[in-house]
Amino acid sequence: GKNSDLLRDFCRASYRAEGEAAEGFPLYHRQGESYILENTWITGEQAPNDPFDDSMTDGQADLLKRVPAGAYIMEEIQAPPGYVKGFPKGITVEETREILTEEMEDGKTRLLFRKIDGSDTYEYQILDMGVRDRQGRVQTAGTATEGKGSFGHGQLPGAGLILCDEQGRRAAAWTTGAEPLYLEGLLQGNYVLKEEKTPEGFLTAAPVSVKIDGSGRVQVVDLFNDHTKVEFEKYTLDGQEKIPVKGAGFTLYEAMTDEKGEVMWRDERPLCDKERPTAAWESGGGEKNREFVKAFEDMYRDYGIRGRSLAWEADGEEYRADYVSHSQIDCPLGDPSFPAGTELYFLDSDGRTIRILVYEQHDNRRGRDFTYEYQFDYQKLSDVSPYAVSYETLSGVRRLDYLPVGKAYVLVEVSPPAGYGKAEDRLITVENTAQIQRHRILNQESRILISKCAERREGERVRELPGAVMVLYRAGEQGELVEDQEHMAARWISGEDGVYTESDQINGRIPAGYETGDLRPHELRRLPDGIYYLTETKCPDYYTLMEPIKIICSQREQIQTVRAVNRPAAGELEILKKDGTGKLLEGALFRLTACRDPEG
Repeated sequence: GKNSDLLRDFCRASYRAEGEAAEGFPLYHRQGESYILENTWITGEQAPNDPFDDSMTDGQADLLKRVPAGAYIMEEIQAPPGYVKGFPKGITVEETREILTEEMEDGKTRLLFRKIDGSDTYEYQILDMGVRDRQGRVQTAGTATEGKGSFGHGQLPGAGLILCDEQGRRAAAWTTGAEPLYLEGLLQGNYVLKEEKTPEGFLTAAPVSVKIDGSGRVQVVDLFNDHTKVEFEKYTLDGQEKIPVKGAGFTLYEAMTDEKGEVMWRDERPLCDKERPTAAWESGGGEKNREFVKAFEDMYRDYGIRGRSLAWEADGEEYRADYVSHSQIDCPLGDPSFPAGTELYFLDSDGRTIRILVYEQHDNRRGRDFTYEYQFDYQKLSDVSPYAVSYETLSGVRRLDYLPVGKAYVLVEVSPPAGYGKAEDRLITVENTAQIQRHRILNQESRILISKCAERREGERVRELPGAVMVLYRAGEQGELVEDQEHMAARWISGEDGVYTESDQINGRIPAGYETGDLRPHELRRLPDGIYYLTETKCPDYYTLMEPIKIICSQREQIQTVRAVNRPAAGELEILKKDGTGKLLEGALFRLTACRDPEG
């Protein structure tokens, strides 16, 4: 004000020197005075000029009277609910009878809600579904890093979502569609986004905190939906070493349930609906898959997405794969043959689809670096859901993604590999977890131990006899013994399989009745089911030939032991000592020595 004691100082401060004029006189510039006009109001007030009248209208243009001429800044102190403050606005008031009209536009709060088929982490535990502790908790067998190709990364329709405020009141509710949801005008504050309905094959997302601010920008809220991951590992044991088994045919069926939804059983086996198979596959690509990887990466580094076919060799056989299709995730400005990310499909000579995802890392002096992901024997399980897939990993494990949570299936080994026993039908229930659910199927090789031993008395230990020539024949069509080259299954000499060692004893590989240092019985592995005959063409010295033994080989019996017993040669030898006249002589001393027949 004009009545202030500092008026003179204010006036002096209203001018400042800007330099000198041409004649050398100082040049001053009028700065003018500035002060705050004490006039605040709430839009919609009936009398915005009267600080004592707070009555409101349904909404009107606010009329401010007796505003002194000058330059002003109109600033919004607080925005209405659901809106954000407008940008401060400069206003010039002049001495005129006309009403000056000015507008300030408030933007609404803006949010974009995205429901994504993906995860905010790629690190997972591998749960060994066959091993549980005393509390029934599944044990962890290790960890794994998921590839990007395990997720769709797109908008997920069919999820029911609700947005609640801090008091738990519902602010919005919707079912996700093919596009993200855009909302305007939500009140500022803290909210919680929850999922009430989850599409099959996915896991219910954890609630997400959402803070709606007054920035005016579009706030993006991502809610990830992870999915179930079920694996099947087919293996056998060689001592303590775990070895993948190839060639086992599996089918996963839906389990049969009663009116209460409980799985039905018969003879301690889960029943399945053979008319409703979910997935079918053959275990283990092994060397074939590994050699494909080498051939593909060599081709891709040279040709990129222009590569159309490749050939490779594995396990003594030749294979080929041909290009089917591809899609580019994004394309750089450089060589179009090497996009920054691409998804390719190839078909191998066995009719199996191979899905490959390639991501370019960076260029360097050695050339381009890429990251590859492989899914062999890739199958879409459209009868389960639009997202469910089945494929074999590079390590030979079968993976099924997006199976419905809580669904019961029965895993059936429809065709065991030659020489292996058939696994029992197994109930598989999909657990509500994002971790990898791994089911291990152990197949022991069918083994027949042929023990060539001497006839023994009760209480005597088994003693292997060396030197016997043994031949195993497959039976003829009528189950009879046919001793010819066509029906011969194996031939060996007893005693040439070595002895049991301390290592065998420590690892529990010595059968009952044997000790360290004993000769090993002969072991026959992976014999197909059927009837066989064990014969002996040459017996050990001082023993008689045994009679043929009939053997029924069944894969269900993982280890069979057959005793091929030799009896000692029995007979009498009478020695008479006489003189030339035929008279018996007494007192003669003899030595009896065994020797081999020179004619065999």
